[in-house]
Amino acid sequence: MKQLFLALWLTVAASFSASPVFAQALVSAGSQRAPADFSIAFYYSADIPWEALGAFDVAVVDPGHVSESMWHHRLNPRTQVAAYISVGEVHPTRSYFGAVDKTWQLGLNTDWGSVVVDQTSAAWRAFFVSTVVTPLWRAGYRSFFLDTLDSFHLVAKTPQGKADQARGLAQLVRDIKRAHPEAKLIFNRGFEILPEVNALAWAVAAESLFQGYDAGKKAFRAVPQADRDWLWGQLKRCKDEYRLPVISIDYVPPTQRQLALDTAKKIRALGAIAWVATPELDSIGVGNVELLPRQVLALHDETGHLAQLATHEMHRLGELPLNALGMDASLVAVGSPELARHTQRPLRGRFAGVVMWFSQGGFPKDPNVLKVFNRAREEGVPVVMVGSLPEDAAFEPFDVDVGKVVRLGEALKIEKLSPHVGFEVMPSPIQRELSPTTLRNPTAPGTEVWLRVRSANQVYSDAIAITPWGGFAAERFWKLELPQNKGSRWAVNPIAFFGRALQVDLRLPVPDVTSENATRFLITHVDGDGFASRAEVPGTPLASEVMLKDFLERYRLPTTVSIIQGEVGATGLYKALSPQLEGIAKRIFALPHVEIATHTFSHPFFWAEAELGLARDNRPVGLNIAGYTFDARTEIAGSAEYINTRLAPPGKRTRMLLWSGDTQPLAAPVREAYRAGLLNMNGGYTVISRLESSLSLVGPLGMMKGEHYQVYAPNQNENVYTNNWLGPFYGFERVIETFEMTERPQRLKPVNIYYHTYIASKAASIASLHRVYGWALKQDLNPIFASEYALRVLDWRRATVSRLVGGDAVAGELELRSGGEHLRQWRVSATPDAPVFARTLRQDGWAGQSRVGDSLYLNAIESVATTSMNPVTKSIFDAKNASAVTLKSANGRVAAWATQVQPGEPLVRVTLASALALRAQFESACVADLGLSSKGLAIRRTANQWDVTQSMLEGAHDGSKDIVFRCPR
Repeated sequence: MKQLFLALWLTVAASFSASPVFAQALVSAGSQRAPADFSIAFYYSADIPWEALGAFDVAVVDPGHVSESMWHHRLNPRTQVAAYISVGEVHPTRSYFGAVDKTWQLGLNTDWGSVVVDQTSAAWRAFFVSTVVTPLWRAGYRSFFLDTLDSFHLVAKTPQGKADQARGLAQLVRDIKRAHPEAKLIFNRGFEILPEVNALAWAVAAESLFQGYDAGKKAFRAVPQADRDWLWGQLKRCKDEYRLPVISIDYVPPTQRQLALDTAKKIRALGAIAWVATPELDSIGVGNVELLPRQVLALHDETGHLAQLATHEMHRLGELPLNALGMDASLVAVGSPELARHTQRPLRGRFAGVVMWFSQGGFPKDPNVLKVFNRAREEGVPVVMVGSLPEDAAFEPFDVDVGKVVRLGEALKIEKLSPHVGFEVMPSPIQRELSPTTLRNPTAPGTEVWLRVRSANQVYSDAIAITPWGGFAAERFWKLELPQNKGSRWAVNPIAFFGRALQVDLRLPVPDVTSENATRFLITHVDGDGFASRAEVPGTPLASEVMLKDFLERYRLPTTVSIIQGEVGATGLYKALSPQLEGIAKRIFALPHVEIATHTFSHPFFWAEAELGLARDNRPVGLNIAGYTFDARTEIAGSAEYINTRLAPPGKRTRMLLWSGDTQPLAAPVREAYRAGLLNMNGGYTVISRLESSLSLVGPLGMMKGEHYQVYAPNQNENVYTNNWLGPFYGFERVIETFEMTERPQRLKPVNIYYHTYIASKAASIASLHRVYGWALKQDLNPIFASEYALRVLDWRRATVSRLVGGDAVAGELELRSGGEHLRQWRVSATPDAPVFARTLRQDGWAGQSRVGDSLYLNAIESVATTSMNPVTKSIFDAKNASAVTLKSANGRVAAWATQVQPGEPLVRVTLASALALRAQFESACVADLGLSSKGLAIRRTANQWDVTQSMLEGAHDGSKDIVFRCPR
């Protein structure tokens, strides 16, 4: 495997080890021996797909490709990261190669240009531990994959020479464990030294048990039976005699996914752990689980910076439909080095599809676009093209013809062939010209023409179509731009179109951030603008004082409140008022239901311009604070530290950064927020209303900024609903329409009451905010802090759906990993063959399910849950399942779920925690025990349904309540 690691080792930033979340992701636990059936992935290329690797228990990566940025937020914290290290050889590209003493160099591996090292040298062993292993340990790695353990055979030709090298190698393993006793060591072969050091190994791997790769001939091959028998004999000894888990790494072409699956199943049948991938180990292959990818490779033609990319249609319009389908977009620009890299490595397994959305002036000429296009086709990855379509030659392999442009003198005839067309508006028949796009075989299996247009002289074009390889939609027909810059309208249902074109299996559960236990979240957060404003009410108090008394003290909901240091602090704009403003801020932050956030130091209005030192139409780029120039650390970490030291009560610290102004920072400020330990939110544009009823006005979940993710606010604030605070000042009440329209027909967003402090400065806006709070309190909602929502979005990005492969796996059995400890909601289309879940004495990770609209909400209580795509037909209340208790819905979180098995009747105890008076609904043939359940609960039964409510007279509602069921056998 040495041939795979020619990349330069990089020093991993010391900030990694300082991060508790990063450390948690890597810290080892448990015994020296690995679990017998853990899943493992090997990925040695650049641009590591951390989110995808979270589907596995262990991910082996080359540290030379690990970014200096903190990446722990992209990887499931349950996944252990193992660092690849070459023990027997050193390649000249390694950073420490120049320090390798000449006396330690025994010879060369001429195939790969590596130096074979003398393992008998004590100086070499000390150098290896101190220079290679220990820096990785300091960086946070706790697991190590030891490669090239048999390289000494290239230079040691005598039995004595080989024995001496093996003894030295065994001593090196002992030295590593002596220096780092908790290190988990995975051997690649090393069969000669295992008799001596097997007790120090965590697992043993070997390559090519069934399928291999001849690097010299550059050819894949089936392993000969004799070679297979010998290798399995070695691995079987490790498995049976040394009691070590064994791993087989096999190689197949990326175009032969079924062969990869079959090979993994053969490995699993032997009781070994499988990884079947490409020989470069630059793909998401098949192991004990097969990842069913959720990420889409999204190609766009925006060449500007990230704030400009945020306005590109691929992000602004295209990502919401993908999010609604449970998918995340990896945005890659035409002409970028990243696009070039994607032409060189497999797409299958890593991406659910490729979306090409070009809107800046025609289909791009970059040859890498067509290379990705054709690679996806060859590997069976769906391709969807929208906007500008390619010319005839590029479409040739896809059985699509593109004719010459036809000038039109009359309106087109619209032939609507799908009910999904005419979604918000009918396609316009008035066009100046037509580029005929026609399918050669429109009746082929998997082909559906959704929209066909025809000219007066019988020239027709298939404008929107689903094809066996994906689908396409012509720019002028699948959405319309309204005149006078009034926005976009969808002529085709974008969720339905992307779902069909990307061949989404609607039976697969997807993670959901809108809800928990089928109950929609309520998030309340406040930007600090206007903290010093005077309210236009009797006495002209400060708006911040009105907000405190009229809203924060009255509506005791979890609320995230921020301030701007440049407004409140003594060095800011209002020096004379600062003591009073700081006093109000202290009272607000002392409230137990208030979470502290910063809204920066100077409230940048235009983040990109502020960072780049550019002007913005002669407008200021931030508050004009004397003597201050933009500095990302001052804006973020500095303002948080000001709050922590001056305003926060003991034991309470700033939790979040709420982006200011245009809310579109570049990568560096987002990275600064993560380095400061702050979650972040704001941005996006969700303002759909009855006046402007379009999904184009519902924003995505967020956006990657470099290596870090910016979480968007679920909704927008009163500034948008009041025409930039020009009036009408009661306009914020229209946010209720937004809440309702993002609930039906599909729940797209949580409820988000988001406002500025200055909303408390005018009577009309104060009244509107009371109406919004009043509406929310009448709904069945689950209030959480903004930070809790942001954590769920991060979990959503790294959540994985995998199919169990071989071994004891049942056909169609799925493993769902939520991406962390926060997200517990999954969702599936409520189709006739949707899965049915029952909570029984068997711990499978589920609490229950509930239908909401066209979706089935699946309530998980574990970060890893399993289910099957096969529908369950029997009743959950049959005689064999009499102890089933399922949670249909609750306005809180499941804090505990325990079954006490005892003679006669098991007891099922469910502990729920809610910020409001508890409301929950169970389904069970068991009997709720009022005596054992918490006091203050009213429990009513109708058939097998149990409705639990908490008395409003029961004091504070942020504690936990127990509901206990007796389940007679």
